[in-house]
Amino acid sequence: MAIVIASCSKSIKISKQLDGTWKVTEYKENGVSIDVDSAGFDDSYSITFEKCKVTKEDCPGSYTFTFDLLGVPTTFTENFTYSINEDGTEITLIFDDNGIITEDTATILEHSNSNFAIEDTDSNGNVTEIHYEKI
Repeated sequence: MAIVIASCSKSIKISKQLDGTWKVTEYKENGVSIDVDSAGFDDSYSITFEKCKVTKEDCPGSYTFTFDLLGVPTTFTENFTYSINEDGTEITLIFDDNGIITEDTATILEHSNSNFAIEDTDSNGNVTEIHYEKI
């Protein structure tokens, strides 16, 4: 029983640390650094995680970015939910696009109140590493 409580504490701690808005500070594909602007994460891009009882429910979040649409700045926001596994090593983002559910699970490399990093491997074996800083 004590092990389960300790494990749950890890995911709750990470959820509390994630609470807030983040920007991308570093982006790598297969170990090669790519300029964050070139990768599509310019200053207009942010991701927001809301704190919740991650052991009992999926938590809400969203990402937002602005782009130029025929000369008009346009802001796009997509909502998602997220969950963190009990030992705090993985985060899963769940998107619902008009009933089409997409899940993406990534390994948590680093987490603190000001920094967060994940690594994701796609079905082709390509590895993406993204580092965030709280704003």
